Amino acid sequence: MLQNNGANNLPIGANGAFAFPPQLSGTAYDVTVFGVPAGWTCVVANPSGVVTTAAVGNVAVTCGIVSAYLYVTNSSDATISGYGVDQNLGALLPLPGGPVATGTPQPTSIVSGCFIGNFGSLYVANAGSNSISEYSLDFSSGAITSLGGPVTTQPTPSPEFLDFTISTGCVVIALHGASNAASSYLATAGVGTLTAVSNPVAVGANTDPVAATNLTVGAATYEYVVDEAAGNVSTLSLDTTTGALGAPSSTIPAGTNPDAITIVPVYPGGSTSNPQSYFAYVANQGSNSISEYVFSAASATLVNLAVTAPATTGNAPSAVASANFYNGTTATFSYYLYAANATDNTLSAYQINTTIPNTCTLPCPEPVGQLNQVAADATGPLTIATGTDPVSLQVVFFTSTETYLIAINRQSNNISVYSISATTGALTPVPGSPFASGAAPTSSAFWLLGS
Repeated sequence: MLQNNGANNLPIGANGAFAFPPQLSGTAYDVTVFGVPAGWTCVVANPSGVVTTAAVGNVAVTCGIVSAYLYVTNSSDATISGYGVDQNLGALLPLPGGPVATGTPQPTSIVSGCFIGNFGSLYVANAGSNSISEYSLDFSSGAITSLGGPVTTQPTPSPEFLDFTISTGCVVIALHGASNAASSYLATAGVGTLTAVSNPVAVGANTDPVAATNLTVGAATYEYVVDEAAGNVSTLSLDTTTGALGAPSSTIPAGTNPDAITIVPVYPGGSTSNPQSYFAYVANQGSNSISEYVFSAASATLVNLAVTAPATTGNAPSAVASANFYNGTTATFSYYLYAANATDNTLSAYQINTTIPNTCTLPCPEPVGQLNQVAADATGPLTIATGTDPVSLQVVFFTSTETYLIAINRQSNNISVYSISATTGALTPVPGSPFASGAAPTSSAFWLLGS
């Protein structure tokens, strides 16, 4: 049920355009949502204005069952855009109130934190102000509220990327490319505010750390840091109780100008717990490739897969993300990897080979973990067009038939959403994609409702 100017009720039965009774030219209108079905969320696009001599045709309503909230940093206008994610369609529904001003310049990276009572938390790296902003998240509305003033980071050069891990404590890791360092911050339990743990850790001279991810195996947690200038991946230890980072214990070469990393746990047939192995994939922006590694329990380091050559991508891959699906009928998993190619505005899709013999001893022999680019048809590998300058990828999983890949397109100021086929890994744009963002979006984070 919609209303115009607080009255004039209009029931509607589908998404899209609609029409209130005609009004005189010069009359102001303000369309609002008056009532929705239980469990649904509805938003109105272009809700207010003044009637002219022409009919008003750009007011539209979109409704859906919101099962997750998505948040996107917009670096040029210093805002965070919030959306409800429609579980059934994958559509993004802008949250009421519009984007939230960060109050600090150049928010570049955002991560989901941990629960703080009945709320969630979000953390944002501000490349223009040497700080990390802290927010609480209301699950009933998706609204975010500042937890206080931003936390000043050390060293002075600004944080450009954030990673997050939760074990005994909730830890935020910041990367400072200009000073070749990483710093860590421990979230206060039940409050969410961050406290610097210790002095920053030097990743190495002329490394330029730009991306990171973490892995916990047994009682040990490792932080894997992508060093763009050095062309390698550094392994740091991470104490999840205190939040302290250790100095790099090892490095492994990647391609030219590596820019992103993800780690994929692979489970043995029929099991949905206790991964048998872990594979890491690094996007190399300068060499248009993806480096492939396996975690070695014997050395607690990443080891190169024995592939003939790294997997090829489009031009300048800047982000990677993975999705996995479990087939209860066959008791098997399917694993897919996606790369965002910033220069040619495409996405590449790969299937991860996970045929693991029962007698396999890590690191498993090739071709386990190898990337094979998904074939679109007889013309060759799957490469799908997306927005301009895709710089970040996110996979939101609801069910095997409702899993979505979200691409943040920096130069076209929008967000592309694709449904992922559980059987082939193919990508299909969802209705309404791409969705508008703020100016120069850079990264995204999400919270699943009920998680």
